[in-house]
Amino acid sequence: MLFKQSIKILKIFLLFCSLIKFLACSIDNISNLTLECEKGKMTACNDLATAKFKKNKISEALELYRKACEENNLNSCTNLGILEYKAGNSTYAKEIFTKACELGNTDSCNNMKRITNPGK
Repeated sequence: MLFKQSIKILKIFLLFCSLIKFLACSIDNISNLTLECEKGKMTACNDLATAKFKKNKISEALELYRKACEENNLNSCTNLGILEYKAGNSTYAKEIFTKACELGNTDSCNNMKRITNPGK
């Protein structure tokens, strides 16, 4: 009986340790992405924006997506366009999708088609 309880406690402890490690890694990852973004690595800015979005920090995410899109990070343009469209800024979203599409991003081309020809 004591052995089974010890095993249960050990499993809970290990699960708790894994959770703490995961949270610490997430914090470290945000810090690393912030540093890389500040150094001008737009992929890091896009990834940081996505992390901010997932934490419901929408205005920070928009700012980072905008920064990376201005530097022609096409994934950021696509993400920015989607958020702007969902916010009701369809004219701006079309501009962003058009830019990214013209630079070769097929997701933005498809999004542009969807909002230009809804229902098709």
